Amino acid sequence: MPVVQCSSIDNIVWGKLPPGPCHLSGNIHIWRTQLSSHLHTIDDLELFLSSDEVVRAHSYIQEKDRQRFIISRSMLRSVLAGYMNEPPEKVQFIIGDNRKPILHSKHPELHYNIAHSGNWMVIAVSNTPVGIDIEHINPSFDHTEVLPVCFSNDEASSIQNNERFYLLWTRKESLVKATGKGLDDDLPFVPCMDGQHSVSSEKIGSDKDWSIHSFDIADGYISSFAHDPNITDLSFFDC
Repeated sequence: MPVVQCSSIDNIVWGKLPPGPCHLSGNIHIWRTQLSSHLHTIDDLELFLSSDEVVRAHSYIQEKDRQRFIISRSMLRSVLAGYMNEPPEKVQFIIGDNRKPILHSKHPELHYNIAHSGNWMVIAVSNTPVGIDIEHINPSFDHTEVLPVCFSNDEASSIQNNERFYLLWTRKESLVKATGKGLDDDLPFVPCMDGQHSVSSEKIGSDKDWSIHSFDIADGYISSFAHDPNITDLSFFDC
């Protein structure tokens, strides 16, 4: 039976990789970017996109949605290009199992996952499957209606405010993104409380063990990522 370990990380130091190719070397790299900080270069960033992505970008009715797509997609390409030693515009994506986007098969050793909320996006990169989620903490959101559908009784009883809700929610979503199971009726069985949990492989869509770490990405934002527990070296970068 798989084991899921949940915990939080405090006092993260966000660094920057020097110019040149990126190397994982058995690490997990977490990247963050503030979308609004790239608005002044959006025309240049659009050049990184494929023709299909350009069409999708300009299909958005709201200008802010178009800008968010261009920046998030181009930054994803830029980050992955560093590991692949290729120009961002040459990065190729395909659709894998459960319609999860993955890199072209010539890079089977490189796994990634992306999430964005509000003005921030996060990217997790690893040599093994990984999942990440981020949420903007909305103080006016009424989480009480969601509790019976998405959380166990013990989890629901521990949620007394929105900060706690988003913490546990991002843990669940990061794990089902990592396994490819996605959000479904089994979500209440996906563990998210601090500590170690044994869980049915059917409930999480995996027969492997997992670690989930949560952290504050910026004021008012919480993020969690799920990864292979055998990988213990974690690095955090701004992009």
